[in-house]
Amino acid sequence: MRSSTRNISQLAWVSGICLFLASGEARAATYYVSPSGSSTNPGTLAAPWSIRHAAGSAPVSPGDIVIILDGIYAEGELYFNKSGTQQNPVIYRAQNKHQAEIRSTSTNMAISISASWVTLEGIRLTSGSSAPPQFASSVGIRCWETNKPSPSNPSTGNVGCTVRDVRIDDMPNMNIGFKSNQDYALVENSEIRMGIEALNNFGTVIRNNIAYSKVNGYQSAGIFGKGGVRDMQIHGNIVHIMKPDDMGIILGGYTGDPWIYARPNVPQIEAYNSVAHDNVVINEASQINAPALGMMGAQDSAFFNNIVIGGQIWMEQVDTHASAVNPTWKNNIIHCRGGAATRGAAVGYSYNHGFQYTGTLSLDYNHFFDCVSGVPSQAHPITGDPKFVNLASDWHLQAGSPALGSGIPAAFTGYTGAAIDVSKDFTGTTRTVPWDLGIYDTGSAPPMDSRTPDRPRVLRVR
Repeated sequence: MRSSTRNISQLAWVSGICLFLASGEARAATYYVSPSGSSTNPGTLAAPWSIRHAAGSAPVSPGDIVIILDGIYAEGELYFNKSGTQQNPVIYRAQNKHQAEIRSTSTNMAISISASWVTLEGIRLTSGSSAPPQFASSVGIRCWETNKPSPSNPSTGNVGCTVRDVRIDDMPNMNIGFKSNQDYALVENSEIRMGIEALNNFGTVIRNNIAYSKVNGYQSAGIFGKGGVRDMQIHGNIVHIMKPDDMGIILGGYTGDPWIYARPNVPQIEAYNSVAHDNVVINEASQINAPALGMMGAQDSAFFNNIVIGGQIWMEQVDTHASAVNPTWKNNIIHCRGGAATRGAAVGYSYNHGFQYTGTLSLDYNHFFDCVSGVPSQAHPITGDPKFVNLASDWHLQAGSPALGSGIPAAFTGYTGAAIDVSKDFTGTTRTVPWDLGIYDTGSAPPMDSRTPDRPRVLRVR
């Protein structure tokens, strides 16, 4: 199933390049880089730049496209510092998807984007070093802010970092795959090992990715929004928990006080009005009770229509942080695979584990199956085998599933009061009433678990 999805995505990528060649789309300029390129070259196909020159000192302007030709780029930390605009971002795009391989020898950051409206497409990021990471926050791709947001000055300065169709491998010299401190960051259609993080920003969207926690070493999560994220949207992702004590999707966190939005607010809140819907979290680790969906210091945030395979849902307190304030859980399917439905209460190392909250808990219309303990009380519980087509790979509901038509329409309000649409299923189709539980609407479900191919993207090669 996954190989078919990747083949479809690859065809869409090639089709996009072909359409660009024929379209004559107007762009400011198109440049080229290659592993043998030079900063003294003009950046043409015949005489390309080096990737380091293209990222930092080359005369790249809003609307320009930089084509990264196939090959291996052995590099230390790369700094991308040329800004685009919202309408005309600067785009760095692999000539062929995942065939431009940046093999990083850095143990701090492999790629730093310190500019606004920069898009990175189609590259593969791998390790060129077996040295351990320099810091816990050593990151494959990091998008940097120029201002620490606060209620009096909420902008991150740099905004609009986009990562699309990339692959980030599990690297021994890094701890985190991707991290953004920028408002309006977008991560989509990518395969990212070592996790995806957003820190203290507004409007981050993480969609249609395959994400993994780190296999060895540093404890990690598949997707993590912390530090005061607002209006973070996480949907259409498949997340793999790869080792014991790793986590799936977390709204909130345990960041140090100097980096938290609205400091010195006590208890600290690390996610405001953030939502995860129509995701799948799969426990691949040896432990039964994996923390799959969780809140730590999250306020007015929600989980809708997610599926958990072999894991738990949880809300916990860390240090002076709140556990969860006014949390919402609806239309989720939790297949415990013989474990507990919620995390057991235990106090130690400044963590207060369990299923804790303050304010109003809205938890209903969730489906718990094969759970030995910890199933929370609901007014409308759904029980019995959800009857997935395939527990490991295809989460369509078969005829007779108790999750069919058992949900309730969901709505969600953002930090500034604007509505955030949570009505689209895993394929992007608007749900019909009554809602099914889980990630698919039966009115639009294809026979197999495959995403709608991406709209072809345009690429002009001169």
